[in-house]
Amino acid sequence: PFWPESFNLPAEWSLFIEAFRANPMPFILKPPLAARGEGIRLYAKEGDAEEGDEYIVEKFPLAQRYIPNPLLFHGKYKMSFRFYVALTSVDPLRIYVYRHGLVRICSTPYVFDDFANLLVHLTNYDLHVTNEQVFVDAMKDQDAECKLDGLRANWKELKQSLAAKGHDVGRMWADIQDLITKSFIAAEFPLTKAIKTHVKTRGT
Repeated sequence: PFWPESFNLPAEWSLFIEAFRANPMPFILKPPLAARGEGIRLYAKEGDAEEGDEYIVEKFPLAQRYIPNPLLFHGKYKMSFRFYVALTSVDPLRIYVYRHGLVRICSTPYVFDDFANLLVHLTNYDLHVTNEQVFVDAMKDQDAECKLDGLRANWKELKQSLAAKGHDVGRMWADIQDLITKSFIAAEFPLTKAIKTHVKTRGT
């Protein structure tokens, strides 16, 4: 699959625990309809959450296998990419991707097994805002990979830096587009059904 091993909780709790016991690498738990990193947890050992916990029963988090070896900014800080996508038609499916994506960077150096410190693992800006100056000061005397705006950077500029270091950014961008396309294809049927049910005319 093009996404990490995933389970919808609490419905798939037993499958989730079975997968964790077979391979005790961490999962990241994310509740739906949330933002700014709210409610995100790491499940690194049995007991970090229980099936009957209020968090599991009421938040309905998605448990997804955590990727342990991410590409790091400046070889030190975890980062994530955000690309904006416009869906202009469902039938036929038509999407547009804004190429100048946003790069979000953690304020604390990445240490895989520091599971108690979310500033190491989550790039959500609101979690780092009080720690942003620490990162800015740490990067002052460094040859940064691209121009920085605090904890943010531009994908276009970072891409040029990565290419200069030998990364195949053409393949990276193709993989990103492929991921976006497959994500929409996965949701195409329910989207089409909902629109045909609730949208009576093309101009609505």
